[in-house]
Order: sequence, then structure tokens, then C-alpha cells
Amino acid sequence: MPNARRPGVAFEFIENSAAPFYCFHERGDGRPRKAVTCAKRTKNLDGVVNILKAEQQRHRRQTTLGHRPTFSRTALRSRRATSCNADVFAFAAAQVRKALEVTHELGGAGYVFLGGREG
Repeated sequence: MPNARRPGVAFEFIENSAAPFYCFHERGDGRPRKAVTCAKRTKNLDGVVNILKAEQQRHRRQTTLGHRPTFSRTALRSRRATSCNADVFAFAAAQVRKALEVTHELGGAGYVFLGGREG
């Protein structure tokens, strides 16, 4: 289950700083970090999307862009999105696809893919 408190605190900070927008960062926006399978990660992310949408509405803020780093997990950090290992590549591609979908659902107009870190 997503932590509803983390996005709420973040949106209070965003509102207090008078920033009209925020960037959606899939790794840190309230989603539990212990999900191992792609399906579990997707389910957790779906849960936090509803929380983020509610916070956006409550604080009158909108996301501008999204981001899903594919290099942050120690075990798979080396060239995940350009890996020749089909399982590693598929896992990274599924995560990026889901982050793109969420960014769109939250009203974001752009997406950051850090190709330079991928090899």
C-alpha cells in the first residue's frame, strides 16, 4: 500500500514554496520501495497515482514531466535500458512505459529519459 503521507507533505512544501508545478519522479513519490516483481511495482504505482491526483487537485498544482531512472538499483544498474539480457531490458522497458503512462495521466507534458547514463 502506498504511503499517502509522503505526497501530502511534498505538496505542502510545493505550495509553501509557491511553485506552480512539480516533476513526477517514479522512485520517490510515495511508492513503497520493496516491490520486487514488475507486476507488484506497477500495482503499487497505480495506488500512488490516485493519491497524487488528489493532492494535485487539493493544492492546485500540476506535474510538468515525469522520470523513471533505470539505473538506480545496485544489482541491475549497469546499462539496464540498453542491456543485451532480455529479462533486464524487458523489466526496464516495462518500468519506463508505466512511468510514461502515469506522467500522462497526471497531466505531464514531458518525460526525461537519461540516455547518457544508459551507455
